[in-house]
Amino acid sequence: EVDSCGTGGWHEGEPADPRTERVLARYGAHFPHTARQIRPEDLERFEHIFVMDRENLRALEQRFPQHRGKARLILELNGGGEVPDPYYGGLEQFEEVYQMLDEALEVFLQTHAPH
Repeated sequence: EVDSCGTGGWHEGEPADPRTERVLARYGAHFPHTARQIRPEDLERFEHIFVMDRENLRALEQRFPQHRGKARLILELNGGGEVPDPYYGGLEQFEEVYQMLDEALEVFLQTHAPH
């Protein structure tokens, strides 16, 4: 099971950015989504918690100190770094982020999927 949420509640209740939806549609990735803020039960429920950047990692560790060390940067899976926020860019930036995440998640699936 996969879910997505944010460390802040700024866009809670809103649908995904239309640019995100366009990129997902291009790849046939059906992911209906309504923005929400992470909840304590998410850290209990999910085995793996990935974040896009160090700021979000710090926010999680400050908000949920009992789960320190559970979350990690998603790009650590394939070389490290942070995922840039494409919000103020165009469709091209959303495409770049999709490719980064796709590569990282492919590494994750190759190393964690049941064989």
